[in-house]
Amino acid sequence: MAELTIAVLLVKSPRAGYLAVIAFHLALMCFGWGFWLWTVPALCVALPAARHAFRVER
Repeated sequence: MAELTIAVLLVKSPRAGYLAVIAFHLALMCFGWGFWLWTVPALCVALPAARHAFRVER
């Protein structure tokens, strides 16, 4: 359900959506090293995309 909410946020408000994506992946990192294999590459994509979205919205 969280993934669907984040997807809707990305469509409606990219700024809030990317903040939710980043927060979600940072929270996943708290569950152990196995989640780091997924979250680190995902954050490497999400952070530059969020930076671009923030610049475009200004």
